[in-house]
Amino acid sequence: MGAMVGNGSGVGAGSGMNLLLGCLTHDDLVVRAEAGRLLGEVGSARAVGLLVDYVRTDGHYAKMTALRSLVQIGDRSVVDDIAPLVDDPKVFDDWYWHGCKSVRAAAAVALLGLGSEAGVAYLEELAEKDDDSFYAWFAAEILRMPAEFEAVDGLQKRLTVEAITRRGSRGIRTSDPGLLCMEAEALGALGEESGREKLEELLKFRSRYVRGQAALSLVESGANDARLAMIRQLAEGDVAAFARMKASFALWRATGDDEWLDRIRSTAAAAEEWFEQAAGVELLGQARRASDVPYLLGHLEHEQWYVRACAVEALDRLGAADGEAAALKLSGDESLRVRMQVGCLLASREEA
Repeated sequence: MGAMVGNGSGVGAGSGMNLLLGCLTHDDLVVRAEAGRLLGEVGSARAVGLLVDYVRTDGHYAKMTALRSLVQIGDRSVVDDIAPLVDDPKVFDDWYWHGCKSVRAAAAVALLGLGSEAGVAYLEELAEKDDDSFYAWFAAEILRMPAEFEAVDGLQKRLTVEAITRRGSRGIRTSDPGLLCMEAEALGALGEESGREKLEELLKFRSRYVRGQAALSLVESGANDARLAMIRQLAEGDVAAFARMKASFALWRATGDDEWLDRIRSTAAAAEEWFEQAAGVELLGQARRASDVPYLLGHLEHEQWYVRACAVEALDRLGAADGEAAALKLSGDESLRVRMQVGCLLASREEA
């Protein structure tokens, strides 16, 4: 089914923030987590109290999105509220990455982002154990932090190329595609030659997601002409549209040549898989090129809700009046997730 408009449950003027705040208590844990993420994009202090309530009481690891949002909003008064999560994250301890360790680490990293060292000891404990939560999940975030504290500098010094790319305590950091994407992002932030050599290897990894992230990270790390040629080969010849588009975006970042954005648009338009179509929409939104507005508008009526949501977010990024007006027509979409994205657009304008 396509988008539905005006079904009586739409997002009206002045209600974007209320919709997102209300979704923090939704029955669906993914909806709660997405509300937490979007409230960080809005960046309003109005969300702080309910975000704190959410991270303190919700029992699922997906609430990590809200911890990052609290850092984005930047209200340091919440430090004492979230510090207890480092010791007691209020989630089931399943002895795996998606259990309590990840929330404890997320709380510790959020505290650092808010100017508190209260969670440093736990991050150091994870580092000593060669844990994936430190060396993959939060490595890039820690590396991008300004070294305002000696503790941050100490954590960053632990994140060497050798440490990031070794097998890890569970032995899967060299094989798991999800972890390798995170490692590739960290290597890009690290910007060292040995890291660039590792990223060259990841350009040939079996997962399209890893190849795409490796291309982006190689550009961030400082690719020379020879490495840009390798990324170009990926952009022009990879078997997966997703990897070709990510590599094209990397080349656009490196060169500023809009030819690569045109290639993303044509690749996405020809893609049979709706997820790859959505990936193209997302990348074009990140590029913020006004000439892509008509293409993005065409995806507001896509049969897949995820593509529609990506189109709304992309048009929000571009800020074009006609694009925003068209996106607001989805305020009554059949998908709550699309209505939430419209709510984010409205809330951002309401809070500006």
